[in-house]
Amino acid sequence: MTLARAPAVGDRLHALIEEARRRARRRRLAWTVIVVAAGAAGGLGYALSGGTSAQPPLGAVVRSLDLSGSAGYESLALVRGRLILSGGPNGSLYPSASVAASPHWPAARRCWSAVVDPGTLKLSHRRTGACDDPRLYGVDVLPVNFVDNGGRDDSTVRIARATRRGYAVGPVVLRYTETSDTDAEWIYGDGFLWIYEPDATGGSELLQVSATTGAVVDRIPMPMISRPLLAVDADGLWFAPSGTSAWNGHPVRALYRVAPGARRPQIAARQIPLARWLVAKGHAVWVGGADDLWRFGGPDARPELNRSLDAALGDGELGYGEPGYVVAAGGVWTVVPRRGESVIRLDPKLGRATLTVALRPRQTDESPPLVVFHGAAFVLDPPAQSGAYPYRRSGFSALYRVTRRAR
Repeated sequence: MTLARAPAVGDRLHALIEEARRRARRRRLAWTVIVVAAGAAGGLGYALSGGTSAQPPLGAVVRSLDLSGSAGYESLALVRGRLILSGGPNGSLYPSASVAASPHWPAARRCWSAVVDPGTLKLSHRRTGACDDPRLYGVDVLPVNFVDNGGRDDSTVRIARATRRGYAVGPVVLRYTETSDTDAEWIYGDGFLWIYEPDATGGSELLQVSATTGAVVDRIPMPMISRPLLAVDADGLWFAPSGTSAWNGHPVRALYRVAPGARRPQIAARQIPLARWLVAKGHAVWVGGADDLWRFGGPDARPELNRSLDAALGDGELGYGEPGYVVAAGGVWTVVPRRGESVIRLDPKLGRATLTVALRPRQTDESPPLVVFHGAAFVLDPPAQSGAYPYRRSGFSALYRVTRRAR
């Protein structure tokens, strides 16, 4: 996912702006993190039904970087093989879909970023620039989302693209009505930027945008589903209604796929639960429900796994903001509320979760951004944030790297 930016919205509903920001920044909970090193077979195993193994945990090596003296980083992302921290005066706009506006304050126009060395945790390539500049985040194309809550067809999406001399923001490619649960959603994958909107001017539709040129390659009519979850793999775009997809009544409980070059989505699998999370990679897609886990393989979505899922394995996602589940290092990783909060790795073949070491970050008001890279888990402890606009940040901040302890 990538940048969403909203200019000032006049005197429109401040409460809904606050909701959009909370929605995109994910849930705020006190957290204690139990981190899994990649490939920690033989560590303390937890079955999805809650059972444990008799083996002791292998443990992990934790290294941290104090970010308290920085301008404030609130987002951590893996972009083109680089770990990138980013922030801004109203919070990071990448890759969150957060609203950076208020009835009485202009939109954020100045953001910053830095590249993290995964081995030393040293920062380099520190940059400051316009929030809608794709180069600030190491990408060629960004969606620029103008949110005007409550106005009929007043919200718009434009595409910003990097150029030889800088960057340019193109014309409106999507116009829609934003009513707190109809904000545009997007995801990168397979060389494209996919943008979904359930209440566009022409009806619910999906835009397929080139991730290199910013050109709109296709417009695909879609089922009208509020807050669906999106994922992309080699077989196309997958989407499913989530537990919060109630805006349009009773969405079909199904897994949909938009195949490369298809003119319409197809139902790939029926009788699945409303998704709490959805991830895909290669030729596999995982759907996590309230109490069960499904894995499907190939373009025809062959059922390959169906197991009970511990209800404590995480809150459901809303489809907005940074994804809370990541496919990497041979597993599905996420932050879940267990023993405070935990980072776990689900074995993609067995459906089992592995835990190792505990972290105790000093800030306790937000769930931490998580990236898995080079066999290690990277967790950002963002600075504390005030609850009212403008969102002033203060206090301790750090980046943690957790790797498996050598035997």
